[in-house]
Amino acid sequence: MGVDIAICANPIAETQKQAVEAVRKRGRVVLFGGLPKNDPMTTLNANLIHYGEVQVVGAFSYHPVFHQMALDLIARGVIPADKLITHVFTLDEINAAFQTAARGDALKVIISFETGDIL
Repeated sequence: MGVDIAICANPIAETQKQAVEAVRKRGRVVLFGGLPKNDPMTTLNANLIHYGEVQVVGAFSYHPVFHQMALDLIARGVIPADKLITHVFTLDEINAAFQTAARGDALKVIISFETGDIL
């Protein structure tokens, strides 16, 4: 039981722990989101990794090909971006946006101009 691959694309150590617990035997955990520099440590169940032969790998890329691919998938509706954006703030509310993101209360925080344009 469990998922084949769990991708952690956020800066929260608890989701990395949960990902190891959620994958099946011989599953893979991809750590795509780094943790904050002032708190970079995580705790993973080494027995699940060892006995379950779980692979934990890091992934990091700013390559423009991936950006274009992601934009294309969003434009074609393959990735439902509207379901990923959980909070939208105006530029005047930027402090609240940063606080929301820092608390981990949001999946994706967007800053917009008052006209509705997204930065």
